[in-house]
Amino acid sequence: MDVISSQKHQQTSDMADDRKRHIKILVASPSDVAEERNMAVEAILDWNARHDQSPIRLEAVLWEKYAAPENRGDGKGPQAPINRYLVESCHFAIGMFWTRIGTPTKVAPGGAVEEIEIMLEKKKPVMLYFSTAPVPRTTIDYGQMAQVDKFKAAMQIDGLVWNYGSPAELRGLLATHLDFNVPRWFPFEDGEEAFDCGLQLNALCRYQSALKEELGYIRMLGMPGVECVKVNLDDETFVPLRLSDRQDMFSGQPEKDPGKRPEGGDHILYPDGIMKRAFHDRRHRRMLLVIGDPGA
Repeated sequence: MDVISSQKHQQTSDMADDRKRHIKILVASPSDVAEERNMAVEAILDWNARHDQSPIRLEAVLWEKYAAPENRGDGKGPQAPINRYLVESCHFAIGMFWTRIGTPTKVAPGGAVEEIEIMLEKKKPVMLYFSTAPVPRTTIDYGQMAQVDKFKAAMQIDGLVWNYGSPAELRGLLATHLDFNVPRWFPFEDGEEAFDCGLQLNALCRYQSALKEELGYIRMLGMPGVECVKVNLDDETFVPLRLSDRQDMFSGQPEKDPGKRPEGGDHILYPDGIMKRAFHDRRHRRMLLVIGDPGA
């Protein structure tokens, strides 16, 4: 029975996903911002989880996951097949830079720069971010940093770019900026059910107001002259429920060195991600899924 139910859930989920409009996002960056690339992927997955009712599904495109070996003897270099099969099919890009511009290509100072220039030539939007994190003096390549500064200056003339101080800050910025840009850049097509980030916020406010009205008083039984006592339910009463997949949270053992915790923090799991893990986990872990309203 459990197997059949899981298979039906998978089929229903696949059918719903097929009806969505897939928007491909190119993640472009040199090798010194590997953690930021992971943050970008997680921010995109989080957007899908937060907007599971949206007719749009975002997909992160990274060359190391989607490219394959190819040589044609045309002398165009390794960037050519990446451009041909990945870059040109993407709808917009997220670019991130810190201390390196990258490895030179046939036409640009770095692969990420060439990818971004192709997107801009095709009038496709690009979200550009530059790290302001400190750099150890022993690892500085001043030539590379000078090219990053030159590229940043050129992009600032063309439009808006953003600075960030850490991978964790970048993830928060991406969440905000994706919420702002995706509905503007990809308006709903005929037949699609429109969604609005503000509608979710309004629904949450109405839900909290209903809880305040229902739970804002404690009935006092058996006390003459006192029917109920008001409870102060302010905005700080409500906190978001966030689940993490950090192993040490459930191990019962203290952290050996809390100072070495990854700067990006925990990988937060939203409801959609929890459901996917509960029904489609390939590692065959047993999970207890508890569903209910707050305070139930």
